[in-house]
Amino acid sequence: MTIENSMIMHPESTQRLERYEQLQDAIYAKRDEINDLKSTKEDLEADIDEKYEELGDLEREVAEL
Repeated sequence: MTIENSMIMHPESTQRLERYEQLQDAIYAKRDEINDLKSTKEDLEADIDEKYEELGDLEREVAEL
């Protein structure tokens, strides 16, 4: 039996397969979003650390005056 014939004879299987593929695509897309957010989070944390270092430098300079 060809795939086409199987799809005609078992539409519920075809619908399940299509839904499975949609869900798999959504899962991969969501994982990509999470990875992008993790990268952004790491970049922001590095920026924050840098700003704290700059703040510390300024506070030390004020203390020396």
